[in-house]
Amino acid sequence: MRHSRRINKESGFTLVEMSIVLVIIGLIVSGVLVGQDLIEAARNRATVTQVQGYDAAVNTFMLKYRLAPGDLGNPSNTFNAAGGRAADFLGVGALEGDGDGQIEEVAAPVTNTNPENFAGEIGSFWNHLGLSGMVGSTFTAVTSGPIAGGTHLPIADTGRGLIFSAFMITPDTATYTGTLTPLSTANYWFIGGGNGGASAALTNVFGATSGLNPAQAYSIDEKLDDGLSSSGSVRTTTDIDGALPADGVCHVTRAGGIYNLQSEALDCQLIIRMSGI
Repeated sequence: MRHSRRINKESGFTLVEMSIVLVIIGLIVSGVLVGQDLIEAARNRATVTQVQGYDAAVNTFMLKYRLAPGDLGNPSNTFNAAGGRAADFLGVGALEGDGDGQIEEVAAPVTNTNPENFAGEIGSFWNHLGLSGMVGSTFTAVTSGPIAGGTHLPIADTGRGLIFSAFMITPDTATYTGTLTPLSTANYWFIGGGNGGASAALTNVFGATSGLNPAQAYSIDEKLDDGLSSSGSVRTTTDIDGALPADGVCHVTRAGGIYNLQSEALDCQLIIRMSGI
């Protein structure tokens, strides 16, 4: 008697099929990563355009009103019969500046002792610029309470980091050693101060993190300046006085000025020289 044997064949992937699947997965992952890089690059370019646009708006403002936003309102200035007050030009809600060419924490006659406070002319800078209609948005002047991105000042188009402006009274020299040249006394743009949330403290516009990682900071620096963190008109900083961060934070070393591109930490805050002011 002959017994028939049933041979069970188990189906499965061959090595060729598995290789094809792995290639497809790799292409999908690569496409996602490339897409993310393209989005990040577009945001960085948009932030550069944003800063350049604000620069142009400030210069247009000065041509029209003869003083910078926030600084407008010197009682001794006689633009018109009312004496050139900010409210006369920009309407109700425009706070006064002292007209000395410096965007400071407080207006005259009080001495500007702590420009980290988001108040005075720093607090009304975006209010003036918004009321002038030159930036397409309006902003509330700050006199007390926390600051919020989008309400009191814009958020960088990177999606993180607040943009504000201030006059540097005493540039830092302690962190500029060797051949490094400290920044000069001037009005600057700053990108820093947290991620734009309403919890940002009024008393310190620089938060523990700025919302920018070294790659973002480098991309902005390279497009506006020399791509080095410790030289030129765009630099990384830890404070309103332009002090350089420690080695290994935003840059590899202060002396070299090479951004620490291996880090993803939000350790970079930028200071950018304003043009024409």
